Amino acid sequence: MSKALQLRQKAGELLNAWQKAMELRDGTTDVEQRKAKNIEVETAKAAYDQIQVELRDAESMEAAQTAAAGEHARTQRSVVQPGPAGGELRDLNKIRQQYSMVRAMRMASQGKQLEGLEAEMFQEADREARAAGISLNGTIRIPNIMQPEQRADLAVGTNSAGGFTVATEIGQLINILEPQLVTRKLGATYLTGLQGNIQFPRNNGDVSSVWEGENTDNDASDVTFDTVTLSPKRLGSFVIIGKQLIAQSSVSIENLVRSRMNFSIAKAVDTAAINGSGSSNQPTGILNTSGIGSVAIGANGGVPTFANIVDLETAVAVANADMGRLAYLTTSGIRGKLKQTEKTSTSTAQFIWTDTMGPTGRQGELNGLNAFTSSLVPSTLTKGTASAICHAILFGNFEDLLIGQWAGLDLTLDNITLAGKAQIKLIINSWWDVAVRQPASFAAIKDAKLS
Repeated sequence: MSKALQLRQKAGELLNAWQKAMELRDGTTDVEQRKAKNIEVETAKAAYDQIQVELRDAESMEAAQTAAAGEHARTQRSVVQPGPAGGELRDLNKIRQQYSMVRAMRMASQGKQLEGLEAEMFQEADREARAAGISLNGTIRIPNIMQPEQRADLAVGTNSAGGFTVATEIGQLINILEPQLVTRKLGATYLTGLQGNIQFPRNNGDVSSVWEGENTDNDASDVTFDTVTLSPKRLGSFVIIGKQLIAQSSVSIENLVRSRMNFSIAKAVDTAAINGSGSSNQPTGILNTSGIGSVAIGANGGVPTFANIVDLETAVAVANADMGRLAYLTTSGIRGKLKQTEKTSTSTAQFIWTDTMGPTGRQGELNGLNAFTSSLVPSTLTKGTASAICHAILFGNFEDLLIGQWAGLDLTLDNITLAGKAQIKLIINSWWDVAVRQPASFAAIKDAKLS
């Protein structure tokens, strides 16, 4: 049995253990017991995250070794050499660097079959997709395990479209299309390499206890459960690339192309996690999840006060959900307003938002807790006569925000639509979903104004 297969089995066991720990935590109403169970949840999550790192490295190594035995070896690009244990990875980063999206695009645009490492990764992406229950149709397919070195340009003759980036040497390794989400910084539970629909049992009713007489029967108390389900939803995006660039075999095309795709995907996933409508094939974001706490400022909205910020924390606390990765999330406009708003009318330079920086990557502090901003938090909400000027402020345990990804990326080159402009449209499909495990873990203000 290969190391990667062993790690996949172990990852499944750890995911089950993590789910079980969350069920046990959510099944008790005792505050102290919930705190203890929350530690078990954190420990189980850390173990699952670690095995995912080990699995990705093992899969990358096996894919590279397979490539080295075939076409990859013929072109003398292998970095695997024999060792005492039968094979030793000399430099995993070099293996990742040797995959070239541009080389794959060039072959595909010329109607050629993929060769070498690009062909091997095409096959690996197919394997991942089949395991996830997803059908790929693209001419280029990139598996989730790949994190190759990336290069950049868009149009050689146009500086604003990439001309400045034409270089003569390989740049630093950056991850392939892995969204740097603000929700990740907030502590969202991020699940990759999923297969099929994933269900999380949820206890949605408390057990009641009643003092009884010495010889009387206990009152019946039924615990009720429902499920939270993650299922793959297709996210489509595209980028326009000059044909002149595809002809280049040197340096720097992938960094800019991939960073643009990365931004597009990250923006869409963040938007869905925060404010997805749940309709038109979108996931349901926190703000539109039924059952989250609500704090209203006024009939026509209003400028948020320190009391409103505390009320958000209270709304979560009274539901026994003030645990885990607690944080605030709002817009840059609200941050600016709160930086200039004192906590009370009698306070002296004690502003609601402070710029205390910490190792967690937070952007500030509200009510003694981490606070973040994102331009994707809505700022055009309506309340009463305040039309399209209200901002949202979120608070909660972001560990209960689930973000799932299935398989890798499915890319199709369209060299017909923009042929008259000597451009190629690169169409990208990926599969994601978002869900909130416990709505009571979050509370929101949807009528905050700047004045």
